[in-house]
Amino acid sequence: MKFLKQLKLHWCIPFLGMLFSSYSLALTPKEAGQKGMDFITKAAVDWQNARGGSDRSCFACHTQGLSIWGASIGTTRGYTVNQQHLAELVKTIVREQDADDLWRHHGGNIAPTMTTAIASSGLAFYDRSVATDAQQTFLSGAEKLWSRQEASGRWVSDGVWKNHSSEVFRFDNNSSVTAMSIITMRRAFEITKAPKYEESYLKAVEWLKGVQPSDTQSLGYKMAGLIEGKVPKSDAAIQSVITTLKARQNPDGGFGVYQGRASSSFQTGVAVYALRLGGLTSTDSAVSRGVAYLLNSQRADGSWPVGAAQISANDRVASNMWAVIALGEFGEFGVDIQATPEGQELLAFSDTHQIINYVFTVTNTGNAETPETFDIKLSGGYPGFPAALDKSVVTLASGESNDIHFTMFAPPNLPFGFPVTHSVMATSQARSETFAITSVTSATPPPPPAVGHNTNVMFIEGENLVIDTNDTVRLAVHVIDTQTNSFVVGSSDPNQSIGNVSFFVGGVNIGGDNDADGDGVFEISWTPGYNWSSLGDQSLLVTYSGIDKPEPQSDLLFSFAISAINIEAAPVTPEVIAEEVLADIADVVALLPVNASPAVFNHYQSAQDAINAALEALLVGDSAAAIGFFEDAILSLQDAISKTDKERCSANKNTGKKGNKGGKDCIEDDLADLTIMQINSVIEVIRQAIALIA
Repeated sequence: MKFLKQLKLHWCIPFLGMLFSSYSLALTPKEAGQKGMDFITKAAVDWQNARGGSDRSCFACHTQGLSIWGASIGTTRGYTVNQQHLAELVKTIVREQDADDLWRHHGGNIAPTMTTAIASSGLAFYDRSVATDAQQTFLSGAEKLWSRQEASGRWVSDGVWKNHSSEVFRFDNNSSVTAMSIITMRRAFEITKAPKYEESYLKAVEWLKGVQPSDTQSLGYKMAGLIEGKVPKSDAAIQSVITTLKARQNPDGGFGVYQGRASSSFQTGVAVYALRLGGLTSTDSAVSRGVAYLLNSQRADGSWPVGAAQISANDRVASNMWAVIALGEFGEFGVDIQATPEGQELLAFSDTHQIINYVFTVTNTGNAETPETFDIKLSGGYPGFPAALDKSVVTLASGESNDIHFTMFAPPNLPFGFPVTHSVMATSQARSETFAITSVTSATPPPPPAVGHNTNVMFIEGENLVIDTNDTVRLAVHVIDTQTNSFVVGSSDPNQSIGNVSFFVGGVNIGGDNDADGDGVFEISWTPGYNWSSLGDQSLLVTYSGIDKPEPQSDLLFSFAISAINIEAAPVTPEVIAEEVLADIADVVALLPVNASPAVFNHYQSAQDAINAALEALLVGDSAAAIGFFEDAILSLQDAISKTDKERCSANKNTGKKGNKGGKDCIEDDLADLTIMQINSVIEVIRQAIALIA
């Protein structure tokens, strides 16, 4: 994204705002939030355009960074966010990153640590909730911010302002900058799985727990930092923030900058947002009274007056940003997904398959009165690592959760230091912009080393691609040992493992390679497929896992490279779906015991024959025959499910593992469950092909 950056003004021209009449509006929190969302994105774009337009504009902490934060929350919660305005803000924040990967307030050399923390935390929410097109900029900023962390775990704010009484700049302190840096490090770890980012935010969380900010905005940042740092809501540090905020709520329901100070929409928005993050529901008295204050003080144009807050009356962004972020939590839609555990250890050089199980808990965090249905999609992994979920759809009322069970079979004889990542995404059927995604990584020991030779990932093929979903592309990189200035080269001998390279598009693992052929090239071939949903500009991230070698002085460290890829939707045809179905069935058959009952294999062979017949019928234009053959394939697969269930080991426990008819192997229960889940998914895909023909 560096090509978006241009020279910028060193100082900005003061903005002369317009004053609006104040109204008390009888709106719901969702309606007020929508009006505020409409106002804030336009006001932020107007602010930056007043300082040079789309080509030359100032970067300001509370304009782009926090507006993107609020708009990203709104996008996922069911608000209508002006995507053109959001794109302009993102474009500016990308361009305004300096050549050394830092941001600076209003140009010059003003507050690079603080301003970078604000910019990168805004991009963290955007990258997680909206799109990955700015991921390259985000990661470069995160890396530079990581380098500025102190040994204590904190980041030191370098913001110094002429007007120290301004409430906008209360994050001109170490706790707020540290909280925003935690948000950045957490997202950087989610994207790259780089151990140093996880270590960074966990260390910062411990420091942040021990400080108690005095002003309301800094308390809000502390809450956000602790929640992003995965601190349980029952933790004493979070409960302390809640208690402190509740104690300073004024009789009118609002909050001031300090206890006993007059209320303002600015401070009330901070407090309401923090209380919601801390786990308080919309019916909690402190939350509902705070929301009522915001509803009663909102103007007709969607903005809020400066009120008692010490903010320039001309700053139409700063005085509104926290109210918008707070009400963003009250959208109709919302979903959260959490994995238990977040990772597991695989055995290296196991002589049998390994069965790995995870639980993904999906929660409807929206506020709609009617239940919402979410599609559940599994992605990632590598060939030879079959995996499936036990549910593809869940319907949940507001606040309700449901567990999705994940099963994976890892092949035998895995080398040391081998990771495999799977992602699970929950998407609202009513609003595709509302989604949540999380990943789990299963890996053989040892973990990546903390010291050793630095490495560098260098693209050979795949940078800045433009493809459609039917295209097959080659993605290839070298990994360079920067100390010896030589390529890292693999081996067919798993004892000589040198680590693994993983490829991610839009945050989803699409494959990996450990260079077993020893040519020094880590590569995969990849076809997005008809059901690839992340279209447009996406990040292409390549990570090298690093490896702990027998000689510690030659350990290789984690590294990554990032580029971009643009994916357009190709026409979806029944033929494309059928070809993918054939490949999926072949993967299932390959996993079954070679000595399993012949009847199981016969059902799969019948399904494959029927699909091939459907392809031939489509080739000559006989749609009716193709539908008939697809339906025959479904019947054969349903018979395969039934037979698999009967051949599971628990159904034959009285006769032993080899006790089926003819001494055939029974099918392990976990393998049977996985097979049945996968085949049910294949059946649904075949039905999609039938629907396209019909």
